[in-house]
Amino acid sequence: MATAIGKMTPSDVIKSGGSTHLFSADKVIDAYMKGKIFQKNAEEKEMMQFIKGNFSKAVKLSEELNKFISDNEFKVRDTMLRMKDPFVFDAVYIVSKESYYSEKFRNVYKKSIELKTRNNNESFNLSFTFMPFSKKINDERLRSDGFYSRDAKRKAIKARTRTT
Repeated sequence: MATAIGKMTPSDVIKSGGSTHLFSADKVIDAYMKGKIFQKNAEEKEMMQFIKGNFSKAVKLSEELNKFISDNEFKVRDTMLRMKDPFVFDAVYIVSKESYYSEKFRNVYKKSIELKTRNNNESFNLSFTFMPFSKKINDERLRSDGFYSRDAKRKAIKARTRTT
């Protein structure tokens, strides 16, 4: 709604540096809304970059521990990761029963504690869980709890090639 120059109110006049600028209420509202939209988009972009950064960090650390487990000649059946929220991640390692019950497996626990101590803070938290392989493990239930298997894509491709 444009204001006629003869009916301007003091709130329609902005003075800066000795010059006077006239703005209609519509232009002020439009500028405010454009700024609000710009800020919202910038905040969403920043949050997505933060989430991607934390997710990448969780993947990197879970792969580092996975490599440590394999390098120590323990058999990893599967590694699963889930993001509970942008700050909290869980990694589950399903290892052979022989590996899980081995005395040397304590070194894996020590390494996981070291990784957590070195990397967890108020904006990032990764926990590690280890479990022995069992035929009773329900992959569907783990997926429904939000865990994603690092090998899921590879297993799907393998299954497809077996049926063709």
